Amino acid sequence: MNDLQLKDISTKQLSIIGYEESLFREIKNIFDWRKEIGKKGKHNSWMVKALPNLNTSLMQGTGLGGLVTSMGAMLRKVEKNGNVATIPIRHLELVEENFKYTKKLVNSLAVAQRYFEESDFGLELLTVQEIISLIKNITEDLEDMLKIKNQKILVSFLPNANSYHVKINRERLVTTTKELFINAMKYSPEGISLIVLFLITGNNFLIKFINPSYEDGIRAMDYGHSDDLAFFQPFFRLGKVVDERFDKEEFALGLGLAIVKKIIEDMDGNIQIGTIQSGIYRNVLQTEQVDKHFAEVCVTLEFNLV
Repeated sequence: MNDLQLKDISTKQLSIIGYEESLFREIKNIFDWRKEIGKKGKHNSWMVKALPNLNTSLMQGTGLGGLVTSMGAMLRKVEKNGNVATIPIRHLELVEENFKYTKKLVNSLAVAQRYFEESDFGLELLTVQEIISLIKNITEDLEDMLKIKNQKILVSFLPNANSYHVKINRERLVTTTKELFINAMKYSPEGISLIVLFLITGNNFLIKFINPSYEDGIRAMDYGHSDDLAFFQPFFRLGKVVDERFDKEEFALGLGLAIVKKIIEDMDGNIQIGTIQSGIYRNVLQTEQVDKHFAEVCVTLEFNLV
């Protein structure tokens, strides 16, 4: 290959890199959430808190950032011969992988936007037993997700559950419960059981989702500031590996817990998250994986009885 051909290749590579950088800047402008936030009125506080998750998910790792980077790498490796272009298979696979994830991100964003902007939805009066049955039905719907890591969901019962009533939106409760279950599955060890407890305390109905974790970041969190940490920084930031096998996860932008919190508060409920030492895994279930590094993460939904 002569000097002229090398110079020509170098010029093309610089041109591609320049185009890639320009495209990346355009994408950042398109996804300038701060401009949109100002138009959302009473919903802008939620959008502000979700902003770091949106930008990180879209621009780093997989997603749009990964798609642009992989496309740039592929273009730099393409070999043209007349009307035929040859691309290394690994680079093509990277583009396909990032395209698939970007498409999932865009779909998640469309759904998330609807939840962030809507707060006026109807509530219906349900017995606590109806809610317990609804959650049991959700566990059956997630059986294929549970098989991924050979996990189980144990649902407790509550005496006289038909005697208590709560105002709730059935569809929204299904959405939040699925998100909490899948989040717990992703960050719990293999072969473990996830636990759901139902309690009546005073004039409140509590649903507790408990799952074990070995993540150092979770044990070190200051749950006194859970609004800023637990709900608005996705759990995968605390772990080294993101498990993408759970395809029934509705929100792929790290927005899941933020949306759960908003939905629960729109239903006049409360949500808390923290670590507990219940002894269930060690003393009741006699879980073999339990050791001194084992933490129990507990998400509690609280609703007023009617």
